[in-house]
Amino acid sequence: LAFEHELSVLFAGAGVALLRPGVQATTGLRAWTAGLRALPVHGANRIGADADALAMHGIDPGTLLMPVQSLSAAARRQWIADADAILPF
Repeated sequence: LAFEHELSVLFAGAGVALLRPGVQATTGLRAWTAGLRALPVHGANRIGADADALAMHGIDPGTLLMPVQSLSAAARRQWIADADAILPF
């Protein structure tokens, strides 16, 4: 996918908690921290997080696991509108 399209990753809702430094995978899950940090290496040109969700979960955007663009509701809607395809996880 990354070879033919611009790859963007948006963390929203409770998913923003994955960006909190020091968070560990729960039992039975592979360690995903290294995978998240490797997103840019694998072609993710834009990585964003829902600013409202960050605030709701008490996460300071300046302390995230990796550089992420904090997006207001309007910016998040535009980000999604600009996407050619959306794969929700």
